Amino acid sequence: MIHRLPTGDSALQEFEHFQNIAYIVTDLDGTVIQGNAPLQKQIRQSIHSIQKRGTFFSVATGRTYSGAKALIDGLGIRKGMPIAFYNGGVVMEYGTNRVIDVDEISPDVLPQLFSLSDRFKINLLFYVFRQAPNTSSISELVFGTGPIRNASDVNQMEITWLNSVTKLNDKIISVLIDRSQLAGKKIEQVHTALAAIPSLACKDSGSGFIEIKSARTDKGNVVNALRKMGKADSSKAKILAVGDNDNDIELFLASDISVVVSNASTGACRHADYICGYESGKGFLDLLNVIKNAQIYF
Repeated sequence: MIHRLPTGDSALQEFEHFQNIAYIVTDLDGTVIQGNAPLQKQIRQSIHSIQKRGTFFSVATGRTYSGAKALIDGLGIRKGMPIAFYNGGVVMEYGTNRVIDVDEISPDVLPQLFSLSDRFKINLLFYVFRQAPNTSSISELVFGTGPIRNASDVNQMEITWLNSVTKLNDKIISVLIDRSQLAGKKIEQVHTALAAIPSLACKDSGSGFIEIKSARTDKGNVVNALRKMGKADSSKAKILAVGDNDNDIELFLASDISVVVSNASTGACRHADYICGYESGKGFLDLLNVIKNAQIYF
């Protein structure tokens, strides 16, 4: 059963569950970054205050590295913290770019995906993540197949359009399908076709796309990296996750406490322990105030 986040009128013991938070892992879109400039400033100040008391922040986002970096830089996260991109497809250290884990889509299934694009007359965008050996340099590429050939993707990354799967020799981390191309029964048919490929998983990211990824990829990968750092023991120091959509469910399951903002999806709410009284950035700030109060009183 989901509970309302404690408020200023709540009994003091309701804040006790939020003591000993070692790490807070947050989604970005729909959770943190929506809100005006004064609100975002308050969020950054609260993150700084909470980190001074020994609770550290991480991010788990469906965005690419280049699409999320500036937003993460603005949060003031500590150098060396594991963060996740591509919904957990890539986990790396913030500020050092040391890659901790990469889950690639098996190249064996790429012909099936190209066939799916041809069969349903839909675009597929293939995301490639590269890091040059022995460097911190990151590069990302987008390849596409399908009937509507736009110049760039939602992150303003240039798309290289392909007619053959043989041109894809890199590690594919994520594949996106534009939901606007899936009218009527086509969306169910596409999901059925993808479900027949056991090495893949697909999920609605809430941003207008269906994401295809390796079946072992999820946002909970970043929680595993945090636990290996040695600070988070569920009996003493907890990992708290906050998000808003179905692609946050695995993150919630891997964490000790899970919180959704009030604009969260039905699926996310079913798997969360607490719900904020407000949407997006305002709800996230509300959660930070609860944690600060718990740090003060317990």
